[in-house]
Amino acid sequence: MTFLPKVPRNRAQLFDGFLEVLYQRERGARKARHDARSVPSVGDWHDALAAFAEALQRARPIGDSEAESGAGTSLPRTEWPASMTTAMLEFSVDASVLQQVGDDLRFTHQLLQAALASRILRLACNSDMRTAHDFWLARNWWAPNGWEVVAEISAEACADDRTALWRLIRWLAKVQPEVAFEAWRRAGAPAMPPELAAEMGRHWLPRLTDMTAEPEPRARAAIGRAMGGFDLDRRRGVGLRDDGLPDIDWVPIAAEEFVYQGERIRNEAFRVAGYPVTVSQFRAFVDDPQGFADEQWWDSAPTYAREPWTPRYPYANHPCTDVDWWQAVAFSRWLGDRLGLPIGLPTERQWERVAAGGGVRPRHYPWGQKWEANRANAEYVIGQPSAVGMFPSGASKKEGVHDLAGNVWEWTSDVWSEEDATGEDLPRAVRGGSWLNDTDGCHAAFRLHLRPDDRNDDL
Repeated sequence: MTFLPKVPRNRAQLFDGFLEVLYQRERGARKARHDARSVPSVGDWHDALAAFAEALQRARPIGDSEAESGAGTSLPRTEWPASMTTAMLEFSVDASVLQQVGDDLRFTHQLLQAALASRILRLACNSDMRTAHDFWLARNWWAPNGWEVVAEISAEACADDRTALWRLIRWLAKVQPEVAFEAWRRAGAPAMPPELAAEMGRHWLPRLTDMTAEPEPRARAAIGRAMGGFDLDRRRGVGLRDDGLPDIDWVPIAAEEFVYQGERIRNEAFRVAGYPVTVSQFRAFVDDPQGFADEQWWDSAPTYAREPWTPRYPYANHPCTDVDWWQAVAFSRWLGDRLGLPIGLPTERQWERVAAGGGVRPRHYPWGQKWEANRANAEYVIGQPSAVGMFPSGASKKEGVHDLAGNVWEWTSDVWSEEDATGEDLPRAVRGGSWLNDTDGCHAAFRLHLRPDDRNDDL
């Protein structure tokens, strides 16, 4: 880095400078030994290296015939591109950019491979002949394949050219929404043109919840992460109102007899949020000067509950995780005050009434008696929380409340045992199962208890 004219601001600048230093060093060495004719032009050299980088990106890792999650790191001689002539190879090896071991050729540093391949992506997004499906195949576009870091470096290279950056983001977004988001973030997350944001939202939103158009849950989850990252999810009940308060979609639950833990009881009418509280909704509480930091919402709460909130999955439209019971209660008090409503966590009975339904024959799952894997984010099918309401067919039958099975465990207001009436650290009941639980944990009548100070990425 001491050879560069200025400190690079990102990887694109770092590796462009690195290549320039190595090129000039080797060029000078060859001139010193009166061999200047063997020096390729810098443009031809970059083109040859970029072609070789693309070939490596498209090769599977050696010894891994099944994986599609990464790029190759070395290439046998039979697969070298034609531009890698003997002279070009010798110059590149002497310049310490390529390394040859037998008939296998590789870059001396894999990020050099990604940086040079980024030139291919930038050319492709300027061409009407190549779509991003040339790099992320339509059959499994959501799966990592090694081009992700290449796209990030491409965006870094465009950071000072907004026109080029928006062209790249738009090109990526048509095929790989999540990579488009990560590329934008790596470029510094600049303010996006409203027309581009609207275009992406219109394109993605129908696919997020349409299980016919996008039957693969991992694909919908990737779209959900992109929409949450860009904060483009405008579904009612997911984000914020115009006044900045959580936009809760209140679903009425009628007074009705139902079976709770084997006993017939009657519930009073109430309303419940149609989705789990989302990251953006809880963040409104954290950001409000009279919210998280205000003492009035923390009556009886221990000091540790006031510690900063850091969700592992900070996508705006995802369920708010890593929140303990005390924080959930404080949020409910704050929201109730702001909306002028008696708001609190549901009791176990209220929660089970919604999940299992009314009447004398309770459902095992929100949609019916049998488990159906395509109705919930469970059994590690996605491997992390997903955007709320991403499985619309899994909503509770009749009332349409989402994510009562899988995605994340949900706090209730109740202590674990009815014999326990007081105490700060008494275990609290949680319901619904999560993304890493099996079908038993997602059963409407299944009970689990956690300490009120527990904060997990599935809770």
